[in-house]
Amino acid sequence: MNNEATCVLSLIRTNLTKEKINKIINFASENNISISKVLKFDESKFQELFSFSKEDIQEVLKAKDNLGNSSFLLEDITSKGIYLITVLDEEYPKKLKENLSIDELPPMLFCKGNTDLLNEKHISIVGSKNANEISIEFAKNITKKAAKNGQVVVSGYEKTIDKAIIESTINNGGRAIILLSQGILLFQIPNEYYEYYTDGNILILSIYTPNSKWDNNKTIETEKIKFAFGDEIYIADIKHEDEIWNSTVAIKNKTENIFVRQPEDTEDTANLELINKGLKAVNIIGEILEKEKSIEEHIIDILRDRKLKASQIREELKKKGIEISSQKLTHLIKSIPNIETEKDSAGNRYYLKDSPEQSQISYENLPLFREVEK
Repeated sequence: MNNEATCVLSLIRTNLTKEKINKIINFASENNISISKVLKFDESKFQELFSFSKEDIQEVLKAKDNLGNSSFLLEDITSKGIYLITVLDEEYPKKLKENLSIDELPPMLFCKGNTDLLNEKHISIVGSKNANEISIEFAKNITKKAAKNGQVVVSGYEKTIDKAIIESTINNGGRAIILLSQGILLFQIPNEYYEYYTDGNILILSIYTPNSKWDNNKTIETEKIKFAFGDEIYIADIKHEDEIWNSTVAIKNKTENIFVRQPEDTEDTANLELINKGLKAVNIIGEILEKEKSIEEHIIDILRDRKLKASQIREELKKKGIEISSQKLTHLIKSIPNIETEKDSAGNRYYLKDSPEQSQISYENLPLFREVEK
């Protein structure tokens, strides 16, 4: 595998995109040939198999010419205690392959620490770089939950909230993957974490060559990796300008396990917008909050299997603590598509259509939430 790892390392040192590198790796794997053999293909073969441009092919030639240098670099990297995992290796996280597209999937991971943490159950915690105290308290509560359930916390380390997440994970006896937006050799693990790290409770992970410097694009990229890792994803707070905004919107239809902290009325966050898009709201300790029924839904419940006048419906709503004027109630009843009107000498009576599917209609109003009863 050292030869294959050398080839992958040489490829990622070029300007080829992840998609193009992964195409080469996949072709080699599917055809049971070595990557080094693929690198020896002539220009026409690369155009035929991968639709590579001339510029792409020049990058492939550069990777082939640098194999010797990449081999020495691999030896130097591993001598520093860094473990390289290619997308071909069994240790490579299955969730990354499942949740990332070919143009997002890192061909190689650079790791220090306990690599067994890569394929365990993960909780990813994300938050704004300007996270407030409520968000940080929420994140700490989620780390307690993760430690109790034996889940590995996945976090960055460049934001204030990230550092709070890792510190809280350690304080609660949990385990963590620290995902870097830079090369792994540029990261110095804090002394207070070192014993915890040597005990196998922390993994340092980077998808970049070991001396790569931080930039904002790397932050955006690693946020996607963080989302892809999570069996559960908890969003402490989010703003439109944050790197995590696009990642959240992109992945929200791929998983049922994104949870967003319900914000206070005075908070300046976009959390509520994500909740309105259908993500689950949770309270400060991570418990799922259930959306309260709208008045329309209460009316439908009241009319199940019976016919009532508007005044009777109004009385039933009062019992539920809902006050509404007669005029507004009548207007509301008429706006609900699955309610029929029966006219007689005593006045109008209202009832549900017989269709069970129509009586299941839900109405999306402003999201008000209450805790799910235990």
